[in-house]
Amino acid sequence: ETQTTSEKIYMLRTTANLTQAELAKRIGRSQKLISNWELGQRRLCAEDLVKLAKVFKFSLDDFFKEELSSQEKDKRHKKQRKNKV
Repeated sequence: ETQTTSEKIYMLRTTANLTQAELAKRIGRSQKLISNWELGQRRLCAEDLVKLAKVFKFSLDDFFKEELSSQEKDKRHKKQRKNKV
């Protein structure tokens, strides 16, 4: 099962034993914004994603790998269904 961006942020933060407030301070954002990301109520901008990658030491490729492969599977499945019609 593919993790959502919200789930990934929560998992990274809690695995690092950081509170939302501590993470917010490290990346120069508010605790409320971190909460909104984790609840899926706000989307991450590219700048914030790069900051998270630095804090948690991950590559953007790794962060989106599951999502991209899932999207590719969906595209192939739709194409196969279209060809059967």
